[in-house]
Amino acid sequence: MTLMNLPRLRLLAASLATAGALSACLSPSSEELMARAKDQMRQGAWQTAAIDLKSALQQDGSLIEARVLLATALVELGDGTGAWIELEKLPEGQIPRERLAPLQARAMVAKGEMRQVIERFGSAQFSDPQAAASLEVSLARAYFALGDVAKGLTATRKALGHEPQRLEARLLEARAMAATNEVDTAVSRAQAILNEHPKNLKVLLLLGDLEAIRPQGSQAAMAHYLAAQAIAPTDLESFSRILPIQLKERQLDKAKLQLEAMRKAAPTHPNTQYYVAWLAFENKEYEAAALAIEQVLKQVFDSADVHQLAGLIDLQRKRHTRATDHLRRAVNLSPQNQAARLSLAQALLQSGDASGTLNALQPLINQQQPAAQARLLAAQAHTQLGQGAQAERILLALKAQEPDFAAGRVALGITLAQNSKTAQGLEELRRLAAAENDPQGDMALIGLLNRLDRLEEAIQAVDALEKKLSKDPLPQLLRGQFLTRKGDSAAATQAFSKALERESAYLPAVHGLVNLDLLAKKPADAQARLEKFTREHPKSAAAWFSLLQVRQSQGAKIDEQKQLLNKALSAEPQHLPAHLELTKILREQKDNAGAMAAVKTALSRLPEQPQLLEHLALLHEDAGDFNQAAAVLNQWIGAFPKDAKAYALLAGIQLRQGDKTAPLATLRKGFETSPESIPIAKLLVSSEITAGNRERARTVAQAVQRRHPASPEGHLLEGDIAFQAKDYTKAAAAYRKGWEIDAGAGMAVRLHRSLLLAKRGVEATTFEATHQARAPGDLYFQLYLADLAFAERRWDVAETHYRRALAIDPKRAGAQNNLALALDQAGKAGALAAAEAAASLEPERAEILDTLATLLAKEGQIERAIKTQEKALRLAPGAAPHQLTHAKLLIQAKRGAEARAVLQQLAGLGARFPHQDEVARLLRNL
Repeated sequence: MTLMNLPRLRLLAASLATAGALSACLSPSSEELMARAKDQMRQGAWQTAAIDLKSALQQDGSLIEARVLLATALVELGDGTGAWIELEKLPEGQIPRERLAPLQARAMVAKGEMRQVIERFGSAQFSDPQAAASLEVSLARAYFALGDVAKGLTATRKALGHEPQRLEARLLEARAMAATNEVDTAVSRAQAILNEHPKNLKVLLLLGDLEAIRPQGSQAAMAHYLAAQAIAPTDLESFSRILPIQLKERQLDKAKLQLEAMRKAAPTHPNTQYYVAWLAFENKEYEAAALAIEQVLKQVFDSADVHQLAGLIDLQRKRHTRATDHLRRAVNLSPQNQAARLSLAQALLQSGDASGTLNALQPLINQQQPAAQARLLAAQAHTQLGQGAQAERILLALKAQEPDFAAGRVALGITLAQNSKTAQGLEELRRLAAAENDPQGDMALIGLLNRLDRLEEAIQAVDALEKKLSKDPLPQLLRGQFLTRKGDSAAATQAFSKALERESAYLPAVHGLVNLDLLAKKPADAQARLEKFTREHPKSAAAWFSLLQVRQSQGAKIDEQKQLLNKALSAEPQHLPAHLELTKILREQKDNAGAMAAVKTALSRLPEQPQLLEHLALLHEDAGDFNQAAAVLNQWIGAFPKDAKAYALLAGIQLRQGDKTAPLATLRKGFETSPESIPIAKLLVSSEITAGNRERARTVAQAVQRRHPASPEGHLLEGDIAFQAKDYTKAAAAYRKGWEIDAGAGMAVRLHRSLLLAKRGVEATTFEATHQARAPGDLYFQLYLADLAFAERRWDVAETHYRRALAIDPKRAGAQNNLALALDQAGKAGALAAAEAAASLEPERAEILDTLATLLAKEGQIERAIKTQEKALRLAPGAAPHQLTHAKLLIQAKRGAEARAVLQQLAGLGARFPHQDEVARLLRNL
């Protein structure tokens, strides 16, 4: 370093020191920051004020006034928790109570601690009018939040008594007036305030809220909200008003744009995520909605609206237990929230808890004028409990009071039909369909006629629907489906084609035409039709999957099947049937690793899908990883605690592991978790019987009887327990109780069998006549009686019952076959005709061909008989009885050498074939 450089270095050092000093001078002091923040607060710039106050406190943490101001700003920003933290840092006794208490109360309200505010400050008195008014405003907010409008209004007017011009109190008073049905007066008050404060955000939002209460007021409300948004484009309050209107009115494109702007303003705010979830819900993107609402629930614990939306999302995802938990929480947080209570009732009803549904609805039903939806749900709950008469009374009263409530009249028509008043039910639905422009009455009528198999009347009802939906493809689709069932392929083709003329991408109509192709044995035409559709609509996963099914019926190779599935999944990554089919194919190929990867990919797109979890559990079991399989099933149970299949699979895995106690414990847990689940009850009863615990099994059966008094299942279970114990008298008594509820074949057969085994033949005969009079169309009971008579060689009785069964269902090939045998044994005419009828119904069934061959031989048609029997043997090559028939036919045709070869083959079976005496006799006589 030379001497010449020294002055320059000194100059540089001096300039740096000066720059540092200037920088220090340019940075505002804490006093300046506070002064600037106060000015910003007067202008309502709370966010920038808070930033400056935090900077001031970083410079000097002992500034009490800065901390108080910061707490005030945070309260204004809605951050009650942050404000409370700042207030907690204040040194005790340094702030006058008249200044501190109102601010504490505001912070607690912002935190949602409404009851705590009232308990702590409800009786507080202040001489300072400003402090007293501020505190009364906070108390009013707390009362209003808890649904106590009267006390809220009293507190508001106390605040105005202290400070007549206090803006927030005037706004609260207007809100309270609206809550007491003085909406017009409230709007006038708010408009007067707006005239005084034309650019005030809160006044504009209030006016919007008041207009939204009015009938048809959403347009006026939206105008005020948009005006507020124009003043403060990034303020979340305006977004939180605009989005609900757009979402409720299904203006989803507009809502999407609003949400994009909200995301830019506050991407991580819970309100933003709440509307993300709501928009996804409206778009039926339930998995995306679930992910978004989970983010909200991590930050917001006590919002009725959040829990209500979470419950509705879980309801659509079939997570009934979670849905019920969320909706119950919503009701507890906001007992006056009628929508949340109705949603809770709906969730309980869908989960099978009809008693819980009625309990949830009770406060609504007890109102002077109960809501129509509440009464409808109550009626549906009574129907589920088997109290059809009570449901009918509720719906008749609902119709009388609210004749325009179409959903109630639909339910009335269906209930009347269920209560054995089919004609009245149909008439109710016909009147509704004729009177309403809304097609829901027509759809209910068509559905009921379909269930009653009254196809001609259903087609006439479709004609009426066509007038209301003349441009919609649905009526033509329904017409095509009914005509297909009638066997009128030409007219059905015309109907489906008309549906496609109205909407070329309407896949259900294409499916109708494909079904007609397959019925006509034209799979190539079905394939060509679907290939054309996939070319025109390559993003239709359902079309690719249908093409796969057609190709599978034609014997498509595995590689082609995988290609089609990949195309379906490319079109729609969340297409569950394609994921399931791909996993199934890979499992059948013993490609455990490929199947495991496929099902895990599917679960990443469709979390907690039961069918996918089942595949995953079975794959782990195939790999010998029982613990992992059990873990997957426990995950399933966690998500769907009322799903009987999960418990059954878990119990099965535990049993295969050699655990003799865990399976029973699993099923007991399932029944304890879901006592209303009949499938779980059935599994548990079976397991308890196997374990020798008949009394415990009986307790479960009786629990089912109490919970489902309108169902025969509990009595059926009790009867089965007694039947297995060979206590046929007790079994018959239980079955009779079940039969009195539902005369279905399963119960009738069990009851008749028990009476016979209990040696009560006269009673069995009496019951037989009684049941046939009550349920003359009971096919299975007729078949049971026919088979019983056939086994006892009572040929005439067997013939009678087989003929009755065939009158109910002429396409029963087995009944035709047995009728032929009974007629043959009784020596009556018509045996061959019956056998031929059976063979025409099922020409590929070996035992039917065996009967036909025997009867053809008896009629002297020996060559035809042999050919028929040879076909039977091709279908069942190892069936020894059919080989014996073949040998007899060959002997009758004098083809002894061939007959000997067949008989020697049968003789070689030894004791495995019980008719060796006959084989030996035939060989001796050759």
